[in-house]
Amino acid sequence: MRVKAVLDSDDETIPAWKRQSMQRSLRSAHARAHARSDRFVAAATKLLQEKGNTDFTVQDVVDRSKMSIRTFYKYFESKENLLVAVYESVVAREAVPRLRERIEKVKDPMQRLRAYVECLVELTANTGPVARMLITYQNRLAESRPEDLATAMKPQFELLVELISDIARTRPLRRDLTVETAARLMHYTVLAAAHGHGPVLDFVKARDEGCEAAVGEWDERYFLYSEETDYARRARARGFRIRFVPAAEVVHVGGGSGTSAALVALMAVNRIRQFEVDHGRLQTVAFRAAVALGHLLRSADPTQRLAFGYVVSRRSWNDLPAAESAGGASA
Repeated sequence: MRVKAVLDSDDETIPAWKRQSMQRSLRSAHARAHARSDRFVAAATKLLQEKGNTDFTVQDVVDRSKMSIRTFYKYFESKENLLVAVYESVVAREAVPRLRERIEKVKDPMQRLRAYVECLVELTANTGPVARMLITYQNRLAESRPEDLATAMKPQFELLVELISDIARTRPLRRDLTVETAARLMHYTVLAAAHGHGPVLDFVKARDEGCEAAVGEWDERYFLYSEETDYARRARARGFRIRFVPAAEVVHVGGGSGTSAALVALMAVNRIRQFEVDHGRLQTVAFRAAVALGHLLRSADPTQRLAFGYVVSRRSWNDLPAAESAGGASA
């Protein structure tokens, strides 16, 4: 059996010409890797600009980038990983340069900080791709991937540290506050305030406030229990905020709620449909297999057996309960 040796380009026992050759080769490989990953990020950014939301698939990104699905998965584990990269690029290449451009016009340290806050609010108030990324993904990443969010926000946070350090030179901070702590408090306070300027989604008044025009109709494939989840996801992707109003009352006109074996199967299929929107084919196959396994393990129950059958047979999904055609009743 032949073993291929791995050479260290910093090994001084290797001739200088060979080390230089290896270093040139590595630089070329790194450049190609950066170029390829940047093409996927650029393709996803274009789709965000065109669609105004994240309702696109990994295949859409691959087609737009004119690269292969195999190459995509060399650089990104999933669509979610790609969106994190897009967010990081937006912060580093769009948001921070604009913030820095604004504050460079001012000399007084306190006024520079004020310029930073005003510019950030303006960025999140407009309807461009920068605002969408800052509004839509900051809270989402804070909940699901806080470490990735911290990495993505690092250039912006470092700019804020720089501004507060300038202030602290002439106006000392409280003794119990370091510059980094003050910057962190300011960072999250400003982001929360800035993100609070987006439009609010009120499901009851959605038609009156133009939400339907921006988000579209209910997706009747989800029929019963899941349309709201899908609609809220699409609304958030378009910059709306979802707000819980405890005092609100909604009257359901029609029969009472209930369940059946077919509805259990429909809810299982709906989970797969919703997962598929934000993930690639391989991730969806794995998720679908996990859902199927869950029902198989409980297959002693006839309801679970029926759900298992629908989950594993995609052709049967159209046989599940759905909204009636125009002119009939709908859920």
